[in-house]
Amino acid sequence: MARKRRKRKSQRKKLRIPPKIFLWTGIGIGILATIIVIGRAVYKSDAFLITRVVVDEPLDKRVERELLGRSLFRIPLQEIQRDLMEEYPELKAIRIVKQFPSTVSIQVRPRKPVAQWKTTRYYLMGREGVVLDSGRDEPYSEYVVIETNGYRGRISKGMQIDDRALQGALSLAEIIQSSSFLREYTVRTINASQLPALSFSLGGINVMVGEGDWRKKIALLQTLLEEKIRENLSAVKYIDLRYQKVYVGYKR
Repeated sequence: MARKRRKRKSQRKKLRIPPKIFLWTGIGIGILATIIVIGRAVYKSDAFLITRVVVDEPLDKRVERELLGRSLFRIPLQEIQRDLMEEYPELKAIRIVKQFPSTVSIQVRPRKPVAQWKTTRYYLMGREGVVLDSGRDEPYSEYVVIETNGYRGRISKGMQIDDRALQGALSLAEIIQSSSFLREYTVRTINASQLPALSFSLGGINVMVGEGDWRKKIALLQTLLEEKIRENLSAVKYIDLRYQKVYVGYKR
């Protein structure tokens, strides 16, 4: 009986919460409320209104005007970056940086030209087939000219040209541009009228590379020029690297 009475008494005991828990809970709620109030005040403070926008060329000053006076906390960076990339496809990357308390810096990385494309005008072209300028009537002296077979589509700055032969020629132009040994020679044009017959002029020599591993073919060309035909180069009419065997044609 005594055991049963003790069991009943223990069941009647209520759970007690130490007063310290109430104290620390109240302190925590107070600190959180204070942080929220301060955060809202800072968020709305005029001290963080944008007063200076540093914009790299070629971005329009309109971007600066749209940002001035806005809160540094409220500008949607990803949305602005996406819109600018759509407006300036000739740029490879755009980076927007907040500089507290009141400055925004917009930094751009332009696409680098690898060649110029000859159609009705001469257009600077990026590696991905993006048109980098509005074209001009005279060729640029520092870039190889790519000739294709009568492109009839619309061409404008920022467009990406979907043409397989042009893409191949641009890849070849980039390899030529990065080749140290080809700097000794003059490469003026790449003929991309037909990709299987892709070729370029090396001085007065027509070098046919076709499709395939162009880096390997340029390395083969280097070996050929340095070890076999350098002394008789002026007599060479063409070099054909399209097959396993290299063919060299001489002037008559």
